[in-house]
Amino acid sequence: MDVSHYRIEEEIGRGGMGIVYRGVDTKLGRPVAIKMLPVEATADAERHRRFIREAQSASALNHPNIVTIYEIGEDAGTTFIAMELVEGRPLDAVLAEGQMPIGTALDYAAQVAGALEAAHARAIVHRDIKPGNIVITPDGRAKVLDFGLAKLIERAPSETTITAMATVPGTVLGTLAYMSPEQAEGRTVDGRSDIFSLGAVLYQMIAGRRPFAGSSDVGLVTAILRDPPAPLRTLRAGVPAEIETLVARALAKDPADRYADAGALRADVAKAHARLTRPPDATWRRSAILLPVALLLVLAVAFGVWQTVSARRARWARDVAIPEIERMEQSEQSLQAVRLARDAERYAPAEIARARDTWLRLDITTDPDGADIAVRNYLDQTGPWEPLGVTPLLAYPLPQGLYRLRIAKAGYEPLDVGYLPGRPPIKLTPIGSGHPGMVFVPADPSAWASPSR
Repeated sequence: MDVSHYRIEEEIGRGGMGIVYRGVDTKLGRPVAIKMLPVEATADAERHRRFIREAQSASALNHPNIVTIYEIGEDAGTTFIAMELVEGRPLDAVLAEGQMPIGTALDYAAQVAGALEAAHARAIVHRDIKPGNIVITPDGRAKVLDFGLAKLIERAPSETTITAMATVPGTVLGTLAYMSPEQAEGRTVDGRSDIFSLGAVLYQMIAGRRPFAGSSDVGLVTAILRDPPAPLRTLRAGVPAEIETLVARALAKDPADRYADAGALRADVAKAHARLTRPPDATWRRSAILLPVALLLVLAVAFGVWQTVSARRARWARDVAIPEIERMEQSEQSLQAVRLARDAERYAPAEIARARDTWLRLDITTDPDGADIAVRNYLDQTGPWEPLGVTPLLAYPLPQGLYRLRIAKAGYEPLDVGYLPGRPPIKLTPIGSGHPGMVFVPADPSAWASPSR
């Protein structure tokens, strides 16, 4: 079956606003997702208008965490939207497997908040933020889907196109379990309603359950309007107070008590994520040293604090750092994983050693020795170089992948070379010994080199 210049291959999903198919753009040869309004619904004028509104709203957005709209069209009376085909898993399927690491939950929430920040800047409210509308790609990117319920905020009376497209007052659109109180009551909503919904999603990612529940729709609405959710730290040990506070603020009943905009929420979530994934400081130890007590009591307190801090750091390495290292490896952030493993190794060396069991062991030698070695991912042309040490480097652990080495030694020409296991020592050339315009190639039939820049 073809629609316009798109070849339809298979159905991949359906919802209240249409059926989604996997397809191919026959002009450009790229895979696409095609969303079509069911033929039997074409007589429903309001449903048709909402379907078109989805594409018009989403096509105005250009953000790495929002699905890209390619085209809105009609073919033989069928209205369709051609959009980016997102490979990955819906967040609700990920959540069905149980609690996720807190750092991962914060990472996903920060990405979705960034998407909402971009949408709200264009006066677009999503109105249906929920796990089923968030897809996690294999590289760890969160993509927000389905602006089928999107509403253009009325900026000013003169903007008649916005006013004409506004949702009829009193209409309740969206998924009940994640609705804000004002949306559940059919009142006017703005970007703070999306903030509430994202707060509900973040709560579920951390706690493993939704913040509100009821035995019926009426009971669920009552909980959303009146009941505070259970504190996160009563449902999961080790949740920092800072994270519990920001989630509670996002879930405030009164929009005025929530974050004023998605950018402020994104900033707080990003800060919490950064603090969670770095080693704790030594504040407790410094405080213990200053306690004005007798010498024996000071020694006893200091020993107890040292044990507490050590245990705290070991827990951080096991419960936060190692899951984050695994996520970074899967997201092709191998050098970030190396740096985090290096920080965590001081506090849980045995666990970090096991986490490195599947890593490569690099042997890097040069002739002469004593060259500084730095590394980055082979296909990364712009990222920073990660220093490894001075040659000879033997059995140096790095995650599975392809790497480019930068070799530098005083008095010798610098080199960028691809790493090859089992290669002989890399011969360094004294500065000025080569011919102008010539590039030195080591004596290895499968190696290459180029001057550093």
